[in-house]
Amino acid sequence: MMGLPFSNYTHEQEPFAEEVFNEQASLPQVDDQELIFVPGDYHTRYTNVRRYARRGLETPGAGPTIWFFGGSTLFGIGQRDEHNIPSDVARLAAAAGTPVKVVTFGFPSWASWQEAGLLDRVLQQRTAPDLIVFYHGANDMGVICRQMALGEEPDGLGDPLLTPAPKVPKTDCVSEVDTTARYLAAAVSRSMRQARAAASDIPIVEFWQPFAATRRPTPTDGPLLKRLHVNASGRTSQAQPYRAALQLMDPRPVDLTDAMDSYDGPIFFDWAHTNERGAQMVAQAMWDRSLRDRIAALHAAAHN
Repeated sequence: MMGLPFSNYTHEQEPFAEEVFNEQASLPQVDDQELIFVPGDYHTRYTNVRRYARRGLETPGAGPTIWFFGGSTLFGIGQRDEHNIPSDVARLAAAAGTPVKVVTFGFPSWASWQEAGLLDRVLQQRTAPDLIVFYHGANDMGVICRQMALGEEPDGLGDPLLTPAPKVPKTDCVSEVDTTARYLAAAVSRSMRQARAAASDIPIVEFWQPFAATRRPTPTDGPLLKRLHVNASGRTSQAQPYRAALQLMDPRPVDLTDAMDSYDGPIFFDWAHTNERGAQMVAQAMWDRSLRDRIAALHAAAHN
């Protein structure tokens, strides 16, 4: 479920990374009639999950609560509890004098329909948050590509790692750019309508995540392309339907596909997962493009 394993290529500056990967190789999942599976409780040195949520960074001071939903990139595969994307957002908010409490509801391979389903569930179990954040796209494209390759109706209501797995899962969806984009946009838009209905008046921010194909080429890409068994042009082609889908969505998610373009060093260790440097850059883009203003407004409202 966690993608390609630890390698020195992406993690040579992270001496803890191999231990984190070993911990996360055995993440427990519980079969679920509605969502296929949900995270089980888990407690290790760097990876701790309880009641569907991964432990995040706790900063001093009172502030609004933000729930984050996504897949493994939001959960933080290969990243420590306090150094995934939501924790880095909490770190930025504290530094700005607008502290927040973050709750990370992410799990490997989840698509947007599972995120929306979990949101509905936890809203019935917990005190509602002040803001809800979704960070997704790559797994939804994986579901659509899998369904197209298997000749199934590409409705997005699946999981990219379900069996049977097609032998060449991305061939059809990459060659049929417009068709794939329409299916992908429709699937995610349906999930977000469900999420907004469940959230009622709680504000939602949706982010369209980057993955290896959306990042600009860099001089350090060689080992990554070798790991992915693809050349540079093959990697780039994966981004075409993904970017096209973004243009078809209304309301349109905040585009983060270029969030790591300013950095030339290794970031991705497979198609979607990054080291902790990548999590920092995504969190910074979230902060700059939406969350700084959103969180400041929540703090202002609380003091009026």
